[in-house]
Amino acid sequence: MTIENADCERLPTFKVEGEFRATAGLESKYGDAGIIPLAVPLHGVLFGRAGDHSFVLSVDGAEIARYKFSVLQVFGTIPLSP
Repeated sequence: MTIENADCERLPTFKVEGEFRATAGLESKYGDAGIIPLAVPLHGVLFGRAGDHSFVLSVDGAEIARYKFSVLQVFGTIPLSP
């Protein structure tokens, strides 16, 4: 998973990689879609600018999903968790 801005430029300080194996639930039928929740902490991630961005989810190098979000510029001090 990577983060891209509106110009499709990747955020160089953020990349998540991993492998996992999943199986269908006991009540699942052949061909049923499955949902696997994925949580990634974003502590200390710095964005180059405010505006539209996307989480880009890829499997084996092929993009399979894109989740858009907006980054807002906030003036003042926001404490970061350790």
